[in-house]
Amino acid sequence: MRQSFKTHDKQTKHLSNLNRLPKAVYPMRILGMGMAAIAIGSVFIELQVNMATWSWLVLSCILWPHIAFAMTQLTGQPYKTEKINLLIDSFIAGSFVPLMAFNLLPSVLLILLNVTDKVNTAIKGIWIKALVVSFLSILLIALMIDVPWQTKTSYFVILGCLPLIIIHFTIISFTAHRLIHKVQTQNRLLNKLSQQDDLTELYNRRTWQHKTQRILDQHNANRDGPLTLMLIDVDQFKTINDDYGHAVGDDILVTVAQTIKACCKDNAIIGRLGGDEFIVVLPEGEENAKVVAQSINQQINNIKTQSPDLRCSVSIGLATITTTTQDIRSWFEAADKALYEAKDLGRNTLVGKQIH
Repeated sequence: MRQSFKTHDKQTKHLSNLNRLPKAVYPMRILGMGMAAIAIGSVFIELQVNMATWSWLVLSCILWPHIAFAMTQLTGQPYKTEKINLLIDSFIAGSFVPLMAFNLLPSVLLILLNVTDKVNTAIKGIWIKALVVSFLSILLIALMIDVPWQTKTSYFVILGCLPLIIIHFTIISFTAHRLIHKVQTQNRLLNKLSQQDDLTELYNRRTWQHKTQRILDQHNANRDGPLTLMLIDVDQFKTINDDYGHAVGDDILVTVAQTIKACCKDNAIIGRLGGDEFIVVLPEGEENAKVVAQSINQQINNIKTQSPDLRCSVSIGLATITTTTQDIRSWFEAADKALYEAKDLGRNTLVGKQIH
């Protein structure tokens, strides 16, 4: 039942997004057809067309955008109505080609930009339908009306086409730029999310291991200073979950993660192994790392929770390497042994080991 509700919610949200299409198209249709009217009008002036042809221009390029939007609001099916309107746009664009006596530049512009606009709607296959409708419209009007054949484009008509060319391609450029920026932002967010633990926002195990291997390789190659691996385990965490609930347990984990980050420098690699275990790599020797560990321990002891009787503490195991022969696994195992020694000592303490 819950799954069916989720599916229904997704479908409703998807339909809502589709129904926004008319509002997105409306201002673009006004602008695009307004600019097209200038280009078409320049040809009509040269051809000295009759009032009926001028009336069709006014109806199509000035009034139609408002009629089309009103139709989407009155039918109760905005998306489906808008798809029909887009094809009517194509019929209108095609109708002007023979009315302009097939004047080359504005005719090509009308058909090309009409198809481009349909591609930009991202409606599957509509650009093909639009192209077919445009050519059928050209054929129909050419058969109905005896039109001249004057394909040559004058300087005057070229000037009339410039607003359509400049504004349309400017809008396309800005739209593409905005889309690219949005995709890049989403990619950065997805990359960040893929590296993080969902709850604590620390590095997940895979990312932590990758970054640690890189710093370890650099240490081995350059014989840099010592590195210390720190394993941190929340004491009696299962009991906290059992006695106070998992929500409180999650709050404890988040607070512990924030405390660890606050106590470490920016060059520390901090991750969550899973459950109640955290792992840190510090470019520090044993003594300096112990100072950091003691600070973490003290800060966590001072955590205040909603339950006055709930106290939080951690056990910490440290392993410091100075040689170039250690890999992550053996390094981790040494820190793990130190952690268990800290637990054997009664928890809420730390044990450090140095590996030579």
